[in-house]
Amino acid sequence: MLAGAGVPGDQIIDLQGELMARAAGASAEALAQRHEMQMKFFDIVKSEKDEKAALEKMRATWHEVKPAGAPDEAMDSEFRRLMSPEIRSIILEDPAEVLRKLKVPVLALNGSRDVQVAPRQNLPPIAAALAAANSDFTISELPGLNHLFQKCTKCTVQEYAELEETFSPMALEILGDWVVRHTR
Repeated sequence: MLAGAGVPGDQIIDLQGELMARAAGASAEALAQRHEMQMKFFDIVKSEKDEKAALEKMRATWHEVKPAGAPDEAMDSEFRRLMSPEIRSIILEDPAEVLRKLKVPVLALNGSRDVQVAPRQNLPPIAAALAAANSDFTISELPGLNHLFQKCTKCTVQEYAELEETFSPMALEILGDWVVRHTR
């Protein structure tokens, strides 16, 4: 598992948004408002099966809570993204259910500076789920690496394309050593 999830996607997306807003200098009040609003949208995604009805509920919720001057167009695009089959499945599924059933060796690596799948949020649940039925798993948080396993300085999504390193040699070595140990 490279930058794998250990919790449902709504939790991951919420923390992603918080980390990115915090990095952009958002106030504690703005972070709390963002979280509250996001949870309302996730509740709609989880409870409303009909896409059209869900979009209408999200728009109505947005109009109740939106900050002054916030554009509706950007949010409508975000609502459609939340209702896409890919994002919806991420929000609705709990990866721990699958991880608890694995009986094969597992290597789970996350970068310590990953703002998309935060290791502190995901690695402990991954370990707990795997421990339910598996005795051969390795969990590792790799220092200084982002979501793409690059050594980073700003460690933002925007920085990915600016970095020359494509994949950390340290991460490759850990991965290679693990594969060799498990394929002898």
